Order: sequence, then structure tokens, then C-alpha cells
Amino acid sequence: MFRKLKLKQYLLAVFSIIIVLSTILTLASVTGILMLRGTMQNFLHDTLSAESAVKNCRISANVAARDLREMVLVEDQASYNALKESISTHLDNITQQIAVFKEAHGEEDGLAKTYEDAFNNWFSIANRAIAELDQGDKEAAREIIINECSPALSNLVSIVTQIDEVITEEKDQNSIALQQEVIIVIVLAVGLFVVILAISLGFAFRATANITGATNKITDAVTALSMGNLHTEIDYQANNEFGLLTKQMNFSFRELKKYVDAIDYAMEEFSNKNFNISCPVEFLGDFAHIQKSITSFRNQMCEVLSGMDN
Repeated sequence: MFRKLKLKQYLLAVFSIIIVLSTILTLASVTGILMLRGTMQNFLHDTLSAESAVKNCRISANVAARDLREMVLVEDQASYNALKESISTHLDNITQQIAVFKEAHGEEDGLAKTYEDAFNNWFSIANRAIAELDQGDKEAAREIIINECSPALSNLVSIVTQIDEVITEEKDQNSIALQQEVIIVIVLAVGLFVVILAISLGFAFRATANITGATNKITDAVTALSMGNLHTEIDYQANNEFGLLTKQMNFSFRELKKYVDAIDYAMEEFSNKNFNISCPVEFLGDFAHIQKSITSFRNQMCEVLSGMDN
């Protein structure tokens, strides 16, 4: 390819290939990072959100259960109303957190539905106890709390234990999957980097070898010429700038040899006292002065010899 293209086109092609390969590496790395980001987002949104929702439900349920027990004990209406308002707030929060858990964890395994049903059962029992308290029957409310609310709350605890086990397993699985993806992305990125680096270095070394190969041949020929070797010739052909330079330099070498051969021929003939010659080569440019000098020398010698004959 180097010998068929102009030097500018060749270098642009090499640099373009390297840039394209670098772009591929960048895109692959970005794709890997986006994959990891997606896995991390799923991990944070699903597993950790479900875990957080269950934790919030547990806290709100414990606070609501405590407030319900205290409602039986308080005597002033203000405290009673405050506790009742607190229970309502925590029950609303539990409803919201259950919705978050259902969305994050999903409903395929039935845990979310079981959890929601258990809470609804506890809500129903708690509301019945509150209704008894509102009517002033603390004893009935106490019986509901002891005989129904506490077992319902214990049932919630057992369900939460199952959920915790499932979430812990999901966290472990997601953590392993994330680690595997990180390893895969790193291996692919490093492997792709090594391949692209090898290809880029191959193109770079090849381009350098092509250019230095051409310049070395030209340098060797010029060095030989400077040492007096007029038969030197650059053995290099290409359609690029080096090929044109080689062609022009070979032409110059041949022309220079013609001039030197013409001078050598003239000097040899003059040494044999033959001044009746003409220069077989037309000297060009700055060499024309040499041709004039040789012709002038020949004419002067002819005049001198002619005068001696007379």
C-alpha cells in the first residue's frame, strides 16, 4: 500500500486506522461501564430498596404497636389523640413501604402478597382495638392487643425473617453477578487494548519501516555518489513522493555521469593531442560554464598549434 499511495494519503490511512481502533476501544469501554452501571442500578433499586422498605416497615410496625399499648395506659385525651395520630401516620408509612417492596422485590414468589396480607390483618386488629378504646372499653382493647395483635405481630416477624433470608440471598447473587461482570469487562477491555495496541504498533512499525527503507536507499546512493561512485542508482520504484524523488535523483545521477564521461573523453583526447573534437553532451544549467571552458581551451590550443605550424 505504501508504494501505491502518496505519502500524505498513506499516513492519513495509517492514522485513521489507529484512530478507528482507539474509538472502538473507547466505545467498548464505555459500553462495559454502562453495563456495570445498569447492574449496579438494578442492585440498588431492587435489592437494597426492598431491604430498606422492609426495615422501615419493621420500625413503623414496632412504633405503632408500642403506641397502641400506650393508648391503653394514658389517661389524658391529648396524649391519647397524639398516640392515635402517630399510629395512623406509621400505618400510612407501612402501606407506602409495602408498595415500594412489591415494586422492588416483585411478586413472583408470593412473599410480597403474604407480607401485605399479614400487615392488613394486623391493621384490622389494631383498628378494632382502637375502636374499643374510642368507646372507652380499655379491657376489651387490652384483650385484643394481647390475644390478637401480638400473635399477628409475631407472624409479621416470621415473614420478615423469610424476607431477610431471600434478600440476603439476592444480595449475594447480585454481588457475585456484579463481580463477574466487572471481571468480564476488565478482561475484555484489557484483551481489546492488547489487540488494538498490537495492531497499532504493527501499522506504526510498518509505516516507519517503509519510510526509513526508502530514505535509507536514497541515503546509501547519495553516500556512494559522494565517494565517487558514478554508477550508483537507487533501486526503488513507487507511486509516492519517494518514488518521484528516486526517479529524479536517478536521472540526476545519469546526467552527472554523462557530464563526467564527456569531460573525461575531452581530457583524454586532449592528452593525445587531438583537439579537433566537439563535446558529445549538451551541458545544462551551471554545467554549461564547464562546457564553455572546455570549448575555449580547445580553441586556444588549436590557435597555439596553428601558430607553431606557421
